[in-house]
Amino acid sequence: MLYKAKQIGAVIALITALAACGFSPIYKAGNEAMPVIGTLKINDAFLGGILANEIRSRSQRGVNGYDLVIQLSEAIVDENIGRDREASRQSVKIILNYQIITADGLTKQTGTLQQTDVFSSSRSEFTNRSEIEQARSTVLRLLAGDIIQLLNHRNRAKTKL
Repeated sequence: MLYKAKQIGAVIALITALAACGFSPIYKAGNEAMPVIGTLKINDAFLGGILANEIRSRSQRGVNGYDLVIQLSEAIVDENIGRDREASRQSVKIILNYQIITADGLTKQTGTLQQTDVFSSSRSEFTNRSEIEQARSTVLRLLAGDIIQLLNHRNRAKTKL
């Protein structure tokens, strides 16, 4: 019984300490720290749909938010080609070119991001397609995280001015 009380006391002390230092989860639903996005334009319908869903799940929508213009390109490359001229590994590389535009139409930042995921290839076409889809999803999730970090950085820089 005394042990249980000590555990509860420790949890309360930890929560109080975190609250006192100003801790708040950055991706908590409804958190004001999430970046606000006005519009999101992506050139590739297939890859863009996956990326847009990832970005929207980590941001808020609003008329005073940034407008994002994104262009995607993808390459699937054979890696580790053996003596039998078969690739034992393949990689999915996605390059993302972006523009961050303010609500008043000024381009604030442009740049390029890229991510790569490597997977083992197989003689089975079905397995390879499945691996490509999984690698593609991983890369798009990583790129969405990079975009959100970029926007959060811009928001922090804007509030410090």
